[in-house]
Amino acid sequence: MSGNYVKAFTMPEGFPEILREFSKELLREKPDDVYKYAYELFMNKVEEELIKKETLLEEKATAEPA
Repeated sequence: MSGNYVKAFTMPEGFPEILREFSKELLREKPDDVYKYAYELFMNKVEEELIKKETLLEEKATAEPA
């Protein structure tokens, strides 16, 4: 009966890979503060993605004729 009330959702692109990587690192590092470790790991991922996007935009801007 509860199936009528369950909302379907889709997984964000790349989520399984990120979760797998996080799990491996967590088991390898065995940090004392898992929450802090997870926060720092995911914030580093966000920062890496922002840098990638900025680099691509800069490359595109320099490749276009003025």
